[in-house]
Amino acid sequence: MRCWWKTCFCALIALGSGIFSTSAQVLTADDLVRAGITRLSDILELADDWVGSSTEGYHWTIAPLGTSWEASPDWSLFIDGQPINLQALNQQSLNALPLTIVEICEVQLHAHPVVIHGILASGGAIQITRCVPQTGITFAGQLSAGNETGDPGPYRYTNFGGPNVDRTGPTIHSSLAIASENQFVQITGALDEHHATDPRIHPRVLQLYQGEKDARILHRALGLSARLLGHRISAGTSRVEDLKFLPFMGREIPLDQEISYASASFFRNKLSYLLSGNSTALTTRPNPESVSVEFTQRQLYARTSLRTSRLEYGASAVLADGRFGPNLERDGLSALRLDAIFETGPASAFRMKVMSALALDNGILGYEWFTHARHEESGIGLRFLIRRRALASRINFVHWIMRGHGLGGAEFRYQLPSSPKRETLYSADLDWTTGDRIKLHLSGGVRRFTDSVRPFTEFTLDSARTHLQTVTSIVPTVGNIARTNLRIHYPLTQQLTLKIYGTYAYPWSSMHTFRDAWHHRLQVGMRGEFYPNDRFSLDLRFRYVGASAWHAFERAAEENPEFYAMRLPSTVHLHLTAQKRFWENRLRISATMRNVLNHPHITHPAGARTRSLFQVTLRYLFGYNSRTTRTHVAGQAH
Repeated sequence: MRCWWKTCFCALIALGSGIFSTSAQVLTADDLVRAGITRLSDILELADDWVGSSTEGYHWTIAPLGTSWEASPDWSLFIDGQPINLQALNQQSLNALPLTIVEICEVQLHAHPVVIHGILASGGAIQITRCVPQTGITFAGQLSAGNETGDPGPYRYTNFGGPNVDRTGPTIHSSLAIASENQFVQITGALDEHHATDPRIHPRVLQLYQGEKDARILHRALGLSARLLGHRISAGTSRVEDLKFLPFMGREIPLDQEISYASASFFRNKLSYLLSGNSTALTTRPNPESVSVEFTQRQLYARTSLRTSRLEYGASAVLADGRFGPNLERDGLSALRLDAIFETGPASAFRMKVMSALALDNGILGYEWFTHARHEESGIGLRFLIRRRALASRINFVHWIMRGHGLGGAEFRYQLPSSPKRETLYSADLDWTTGDRIKLHLSGGVRRFTDSVRPFTEFTLDSARTHLQTVTSIVPTVGNIARTNLRIHYPLTQQLTLKIYGTYAYPWSSMHTFRDAWHHRLQVGMRGEFYPNDRFSLDLRFRYVGASAWHAFERAAEENPEFYAMRLPSTVHLHLTAQKRFWENRLRISATMRNVLNHPHITHPAGARTRSLFQVTLRYLFGYNSRTTRTHVAGQAH
């Protein structure tokens, strides 16, 4: 009875109040530049309803609040409409991508289920669109560097000094392009450096790290994109050294991560195709304890579609390959999918789009059904989703572990009374948009998960109390989650604009393993943009993040309450960026102060403290202007 009461209550919140925005949050290139964004993970500062955590401040685990599991994110990534599988051992790190800030034209953040080019992203999506260079030879470059408070400064080599290295960066992004009216070739590159020397994590990092300098993370990337004879071609490769925190290992492992991808697409009239392949490889570096985590995952995706005036038919195939351990034991899976999208209604009135699909994942039949209806005059939109697919369709960490592949000598346990073949997701969302000058978005949604399987890692201290020991259980989960969201866009004057937002999520289930997968509940914030003229701007970002629960650290907190905590307190973030433009916007100089209030906080129970950070960014554009052309990709998100 109590369970039904909660279900009805949250349904009333979501549907009766009209709370859940199905409109994606759109960030333009100018939004990113004016906010002093230097890394892809910095986009989290501008995201209204996405939350994240990090142990060292570089690799961020992010998820849309109340939509995707925070402990094991399942949101999807699209670059120029191409799906890129960023999953690597239950983690998705944007900073590891072979992608630069200077080539991004637009970022769409979908904190709800969405269909993009016939692909259902049931856990939300990040859609990145790159700019098409202008005709001629063009060059764009960005250089950033910063310092964090609490560093030893001039006392580094005295008794008053400390181990923390305060410098962040330098972060260098650049692109060079040659373009004609209908064709172009662009080459991009990135270099980045980040130190992992905060006193909270430094002793743990040094147990395995063997480098000539203080523990640090190095990132290098190269990319290529082109449009030739109507075909869009992209490729990129990146390498991230020297360490990464792996939750199932309980500490930072000295390893190198390589990500590579290649894609091609073509959209013309009624026919289109998408073809992409990507791989992620983890290679362990030499270390005192001979810990080894060798893992490679490759994926090939192909889709073709035929479109009429109101119908679109598509067929796609996925081939995935995983290799594990020093002997590179091999395993794989395949999936076939047929889909159809039907659209009805004039653009000025009630419109509805319906997507239905049948899938065969490793021989297991599944289906997907998604409906998006919208009435333009009233501003009301509805979305309904049913997804029943094989567990293998996620191509993630759980899938490989359930097939018996161990990693790094970590301990895995299976708590599955009967191994489900399929998982089922039900989702209902409603949003309402109103206003002309002052825009208001109210939105809400309810999601139900059944027969889901996820990892639950329990952290304890080892006998020497020097690092964390872990046991990862593969557990079944059944539960529900409701979320509400509010957005207000208020231009006070022609020079000053305020954006206010708030998101609340509430999970409920009889299984603690389900509730523990959602760490955060509340996030509210505001962004103020001030433009006294076209040469100067101020960007202020304020955010309050409610307390987060981490039940996986319950035993570690009992054994060492001074260091670990099961519940992290609420935090207040205040960031400020001032930017001056020169030479017809070709040169931009930004000064950013992050965490202006200088309230040290952590986003992960085993993570470093974040303090105030001052950054300076220099951006130069030759042949570009503020009205860069957006990449044309046929088809829109539904």
